[in-house]
Amino acid sequence: GDIVKLLSLIWAGGTAFFIILFAAAYIKKILHIRKLPSFTSDSEIRAVFERLSAETGTGRAELKKDVKHGGAVYGVFRPVIVLGEENPDRTEMILLHEMIHIKRKDNLKKVFAYGVLALHWFNPVMWLSVRLMCRDIEMACDEKVVRMIGTEGRKHYAGIILSCAQVSAGNAAASYFGESPVYERIKHILSGRKKQRAVPVICGAAAVFLLLGCFTSPVSGVTEKIAESARGDIQSSFQEFRVPEADLYSVRDYAVFSEGAVFVLDKEREGLYTFCVMNEAGEAAAEYDVPKSEGIYRGSMYCDDGDVYFAADSGETITVRKLDTDTGKISDVTSAGESRTSVNLFGGDGYLCWYEGSVLKIFDLTAGKTAAEFETTGNQDYGAVLDGWTAYQYKNPENGAVTVRTVNLISGEYYEAPSALGDNTYSVYGNGKYTVYKEEYGSSGYAEKDGAGYPEVYVYNAAQDTTVSLWELVPEEFADKLSPKLWGINLLGNSLIICGDGNAVYTVDLDNGDTEELISGSEGIGYYTYKNSGIAVSTMLYAAENGGAVGTGNIYIARLVNREN
Repeated sequence: GDIVKLLSLIWAGGTAFFIILFAAAYIKKILHIRKLPSFTSDSEIRAVFERLSAETGTGRAELKKDVKHGGAVYGVFRPVIVLGEENPDRTEMILLHEMIHIKRKDNLKKVFAYGVLALHWFNPVMWLSVRLMCRDIEMACDEKVVRMIGTEGRKHYAGIILSCAQVSAGNAAASYFGESPVYERIKHILSGRKKQRAVPVICGAAAVFLLLGCFTSPVSGVTEKIAESARGDIQSSFQEFRVPEADLYSVRDYAVFSEGAVFVLDKEREGLYTFCVMNEAGEAAAEYDVPKSEGIYRGSMYCDDGDVYFAADSGETITVRKLDTDTGKISDVTSAGESRTSVNLFGGDGYLCWYEGSVLKIFDLTAGKTAAEFETTGNQDYGAVLDGWTAYQYKNPENGAVTVRTVNLISGEYYEAPSALGDNTYSVYGNGKYTVYKEEYGSSGYAEKDGAGYPEVYVYNAAQDTTVSLWELVPEEFADKLSPKLWGINLLGNSLIICGDGNAVYTVDLDNGDTEELISGSEGIGYYTYKNSGIAVSTMLYAAENGGAVGTGNIYIARLVNREN
């Protein structure tokens, strides 16, 4: 008993010390910031600041000047961006970086992390976790800036970070532009690769769950139906979203982003579409009504970093529109051609894509203009942009040869292979290493085995220049189990994602043919749809009974995440 009391006193004393230490540092810095002069010396920089504030929705931020500690954002609820002796050539990138911090509430995340650290000051894993979290926050901002300025600006942006490297971060209330580790950030920016998040995510999640575990309980027994993956590159998670009024109205569509999900309710009687924004906890964060008189919702929507893109049909033309889920502001992006049945939007890495007949349209969201148009066979409806690559089926107009082509939207380079399906390819996904494609539903070319129809799926390995049938790549028992009911495929890293019978989801390692069941088939869960965001494949499920949806208002999403990203 005495030992426990002694340890409790030590913990309480250490916690009080670190709370006071962190709070004192925060207060000292905020008091210093309040005394700084407003940045009014350069009208051009002020103009850049006001323009970026409007574009990013960070109008509440203030701009101040500090020669010694410029290039940082301070504060949580009243953010202040501090600049040094800046010039217009580099100020725009610095301001953009800091405004992304504000948009993502990174300083609030840091305050929370330091609060947890104060409680777990004795745990070295927590110190490492907070350090890695701060690194990942900076690198995530760098990724967003590079996506917005384009790859041609990477070297200039990296040079600016290097010039600001003398600023060192040590305050939970600040995010610094030149924050360490500088070498790692510059290498990350110049390589264009997505960072490794596994270690900080695992460490941070473990710490948070240890802290919160005593106060929480499982949301639903349904989550037990989802099997957690033990594979190194892909993991599955399961989340319940209680969509408001989903028991009264049908859920028309959904999109998943890094901090939650967006659902569209079709309120036919009221003549509205309601976009319901859900946060990471699966709770409703905001609702935005869009009158059907402004255009009938067509096809499938896509979400990019919280902005939702959807197609609205006015009766004559289809317009791609954007919903800012932070402000509810809706704006027109571009025309998607003449009125027709649907426009299924997809994309990734700052690009928005859709098919107009036989033409694959590529729209650059950063530049706000069409980046490319590719002539296709016209069979495809969906796709994805994976690490800058997208795939489609191409038919040579001169000789009629059909190929599956995978093109890099950044460099323009491409590779292709003769289609093993002729012109029957329906689903096709590609990255820099693999292209996977599947035949159109109901094709007469389904392979026959024991009287069962086998939908054909082919895998092209670009490095080896080989095409192999999925059923030759995987073990025979897996082929027998899955092939008669296979109808959904997707690509995530080196893994082929497959939706199979009984709502089961499988992965196939394309390097060696290893297979795994990520989500077990189970009674009472109904499969709805399947989307690829480039780093995660989401499967929308709903409670089902006797073949129909149960009116519970609960929507379940299983996220299949690439751990390497």
